[in-house]
Amino acid sequence: MRGIVLCWMLGMILLDGAFAFGQQGVLKKGYYPDGKVRYEGYFEGDEPVGKMTRYYPDGRIQAELFHQGDKTEAVLYSKHGEYVSAGCYQNRLKEGEWHYKKGERVIATETYKENKLDGVSRKYFTSGKIAEERNWKQGFPEGIWKAYYPDGGLRIEAGYVDGKLEGKMQGYYPDGSVMAKGMYRNNLKEGVWYYYGRAGELKKTKTFRGGIAEDQQEEDIEESRKLDKWIDEGKKIVDPVHFIDDPEMYLKAAGD
Repeated sequence: MRGIVLCWMLGMILLDGAFAFGQQGVLKKGYYPDGKVRYEGYFEGDEPVGKMTRYYPDGRIQAELFHQGDKTEAVLYSKHGEYVSAGCYQNRLKEGEWHYKKGERVIATETYKENKLDGVSRKYFTSGKIAEERNWKQGFPEGIWKAYYPDGGLRIEAGYVDGKLEGKMQGYYPDGSVMAKGMYRNNLKEGVWYYYGRAGELKKTKTFRGGIAEDQQEEDIEESRKLDKWIDEGKKIVDPVHFIDDPEMYLKAAGD
């Protein structure tokens, strides 16, 4: 928790443009083939200390890195100068909360422990309302997962154990009434599932064994596929670390 708070505090200092720690080391610069500066930063031997700035070929800032001991605060920018993401590394591993933005809008947050997702991750609609909330433990989904409609209404609620769907799952219509409910075991539907109409009437029940329904008809297969698509629909949150050399591509990969 202490590391998370420290990284958050560093991030606030960074975004306010007021990095106030005393600078140490020797200033070094790297260059593009045409002679333009690619990066500049302070080093003690081969280790970076204090501030390092990386640039696009046109001279705009690509990334700002602030080193303090075993902690590094990173901020990435697009080719148009937009803030893309920020977070903290500890011993070169992602730690604490990372923020991802598109323009002025936060599109996602993730929480890390020793470079693995651990804690709550959230994705957001354009309006700023939560689109998805998922819990993680050591890199795998664990606990309650919730997905929402753009107006904030609950769309899906389910649970994970060791990265697999386990236990009760409910899907809802936009008005909040239950669309379907049932149980998962080891990532597969199990037992009796209940399907409801928009007026709340029970339309049908299906019994599953190991994800396969008994006496399954073609229309039931299609309905089951639609429900499964709902569950698989959430896009994986794009990790900006894979785009450290091109944050602009991160914006495109992140979508809307």
